[in-house]
Amino acid sequence: MNSGLTKTLGLYILIALAILRFAVVPLHKALKDKATLLNDYKETYKVAALAHERRKSDLSAPQKDLAERQDRLKSLYQKGEPYSTIQADLIQKIIEGAQKKGMTVVSYQLMEVAQSKVLSEVPVSVKLDGTALMLMDLLVDMKAWDKKIKIRHLEASKGGKGSKDMTFSITLSVFRVER
Repeated sequence: MNSGLTKTLGLYILIALAILRFAVVPLHKALKDKATLLNDYKETYKVAALAHERRKSDLSAPQKDLAERQDRLKSLYQKGEPYSTIQADLIQKIIEGAQKKGMTVVSYQLMEVAQSKVLSEVPVSVKLDGTALMLMDLLVDMKAWDKKIKIRHLEASKGGKGSKDMTFSITLSVFRVER
């Protein structure tokens, strides 16, 4: 009887283990799938959080852009100023800067303004006598001026025999906002 009871008990244990195996294995697989899905959700959340932070910083960016734009506008002449006044101001600054550096202004020419709907280019042409070092110092000083200057053309030619001086022909432009 003992052996029959042991066989029956062993059979029941075997059946119970078989049922557990068929019940636990699919649950274990489902648990692994859920863990993978959870990791995917974590990654998606991280990406969404980063995108949200970027959007948040982008909302503050227009204020920075506006400040930068206002700074750039300060370096341009405003709409109300006449072109001739702008050209005269530029010529005066160049003459003063050239004299400080020991250069001589030979001539200057007020050139035709290139107008557009947004920004007009106001050019002048100047001929200077001096050394290349003097010109470099003048150009460095021009960079520090409150209005932005664009050098459109620069030509250098040697002076007379034995002279260290050169003649420089420079075409410069400043800009006026039209809106």
